[in-house]
Amino acid sequence: MAPPCDDEQWRAYIRTIDELQARIDERTRPVLIQLLRRGISVPSPIVRRELSLLRRRIRKDAVNAVIVEDASIRLMQTALDWVHRPHYASSNHPDFAAALAQIEKVLGRRVPVLLRLYAEVCRKA
Repeated sequence: MAPPCDDEQWRAYIRTIDELQARIDERTRPVLIQLLRRGISVPSPIVRRELSLLRRRIRKDAVNAVIVEDASIRLMQTALDWVHRPHYASSNHPDFAAALAQIEKVLGRRVPVLLRLYAEVCRKA
């Protein structure tokens, strides 16, 4: 997610996660790297609640790594953890290298395709 980021963009994010999760079959372990760019807005309290509810819908075998460039958003992530501790592997990181290292640690194997996907996202963002 990149600035500007209003509540509707956060809601689009929620819909996207729900849609992606619905398309993944039970044999595939979902892995998600979220890139939250510096300058995005903190969602309203109502949308923060919707994000908390989203977390409850995530599959228990999911691996989630969040790259958070902005300290205020990192604090929001921490607050969400306090409200509802994820029942899946979830972590926050200051950069891609740390996020990738955590994902590979959780999976127990290298995932080189993530480097290519990250480069592609950075070019588009």
